[in-house]
Amino acid sequence: MVGLVAVALLAACQSSDEPTVGFGAGGSIDAAGSSATSTSSSASASTVSTTAAPTGASATVAGSSSTLDKLGLETAEEQIRAVVHKDWETWIECSTDPAGCDPAARLAEVRTTTGAYYTDNVAQLRQWAARGVVVRQPDGLPDNNFVITESVVVAPDGSAATAVICTGDGRARYEPAAGGALALVAGSDAQGYYRSENYLVHDGAGWKIDGFKILEESLLPEGKVLCRR
Repeated sequence: MVGLVAVALLAACQSSDEPTVGFGAGGSIDAAGSSATSTSSSASASTVSTTAAPTGASATVAGSSSTLDKLGLETAEEQIRAVVHKDWETWIECSTDPAGCDPAARLAEVRTTTGAYYTDNVAQLRQWAARGVVVRQPDGLPDNNFVITESVVVAPDGSAATAVICTGDGRARYEPAAGGALALVAGSDAQGYYRSENYLVHDGAGWKIDGFKILEESLLPEGKVLCRR
């Protein structure tokens, strides 16, 4: 398991001098009764920021004074789900091949660039690239890495939103060993599940994730399955 920010999240698979990271996923119904969006791939990532969670069931378009109708609100929710899933997929791609990723540019596509959610993960990926670390599915184990969006709440003024996601991460961390081979970091291959909040803001052009907070985490075999794809 390898994910994004919450101090305990990567205790088993990264050293104490590295920024922490986390994620998660499954398949469920949100509070409004709509099917949760599910995306499957190979792992996860995100950082914690204490942005206040927005409230309210309706929203206005950023830069506008008109309240969104039902169709407009549904469109905003779809855009938010798409950004959240792209963020997760970007982390997977970049952590699987840190040396082949430009984290500053890739993460800036889906995150604001002023907070720890962005800066800590850019630093993490650059550190892994320099050290030759990769995060990938352990040999012989089925891929159980996925993300679902369980709910989306858009603030009444349309400038912010909160998306609750649940992710599954079965990848492990590998570091360079003697002879140029990659060696599994002991304890990093436990299947992990994470439920978290993503805090988003609308900059007038689109939605960006500004912060991330772990709500619940679980590592097998001691823990429980929090969600399923």
